Amino acid sequence: MTISLYGITRVALCGGVLALAEVLSTAHASPLSDAANSLQPGESVKVKTHLAGTTTMTDGATMLMWASSGVWDPVRHEVRFVGKRYSLFPHKYLVYAENSDTWSGDRALPSELTCNCNGHGYDHNTIDPTTGTNYYRVYNSHTIYAWNGSWSAIPPIPDGTIDIAASISWVNGLGLVYMDKYKFVYYNGSSWQSLGAAPAVNYHAVSEYNPSSQTLIYGGGNGITAMWKLDSNRRVSRIKDPPFGQGASETQTVLVSDPSSDAFITWQKRSTQWAAYDVGSDTWSTLSRSTGDGSTPARGVPNLDPSDTAGATIGIPISTYGVIMFVQFQGSGEAGVWVYKHSPSVALATPNPPTNVSAE
Repeated sequence: MTISLYGITRVALCGGVLALAEVLSTAHASPLSDAANSLQPGESVKVKTHLAGTTTMTDGATMLMWASSGVWDPVRHEVRFVGKRYSLFPHKYLVYAENSDTWSGDRALPSELTCNCNGHGYDHNTIDPTTGTNYYRVYNSHTIYAWNGSWSAIPPIPDGTIDIAASISWVNGLGLVYMDKYKFVYYNGSSWQSLGAAPAVNYHAVSEYNPSSQTLIYGGGNGITAMWKLDSNRRVSRIKDPPFGQGASETQTVLVSDPSSDAFITWQKRSTQWAAYDVGSDTWSTLSRSTGDGSTPARGVPNLDPSDTAGATIGIPISTYGVIMFVQFQGSGEAGVWVYKHSPSVALATPNPPTNVSAE
């Protein structure tokens, strides 16, 4: 049986899982879809979206610093990321609208985030891909905001000590998961529930969910190498240590899920080190970097700039096209926007649009 959704032909496989039949969407032709469609597994290329570095900047510094991952909304076809430059400046809401091929950094934010206050983006962005609702956790706060055309606060994280820089992820079947060294909880849409003992993580810890394996991996932070996984049965186990520590600081990593396999991809900022984690075999493997300027597809992960300035980088799994986007600040000129295809394209069915799909 075949089903056509948003221009993607999918074949129903065992267990009712819908897999992409190597026919990618043409309904949203754009530089992003063109770049994704140009890649074979294991290749990367730059995307000609013309993101100006100044769009990410406030008074000379970029909002992409001290962060790990942004989100992709498969309903609105948008990349989104809430972040901030150094302390005592307001947040910015970076948005790439694929349908109009435009970047902006001025979408409205909750008033709490417009102050000249502390914080960064950290690993505080995640999304419910079914509705396109994305979430942002406020620095050193029990408050998490949800955006689905407008902003509103969900019930606060349960009382008690919390870490300044924590991690949130959306986990299918659970909801919004919050994790730091004091708490491991999830919000199911009406109340917060416990997932067990808080993990042995530290400031700047990260987490990422992989829909293919239905696995959340989490851990790291300052001085911590250990990481764990939460499987679909809510069982917790430690995974093999990564080759370099994971975290959301300016000098740590960009950790993202591959949207087309059971793998996770990570880059050690300010270096040429890349690795992939495979859930099934519990192994980490080294990935080779591509060469050249990215103007044409090349074998290997993106040839990201390893300089100190270019540590301001985020990764975004693009489920619609089976690739991972990397956005790297490179000064006031054009930012580096790359896509990498790790595996043959596989995707879940495109979600139905929510009632409110407006954008502020």
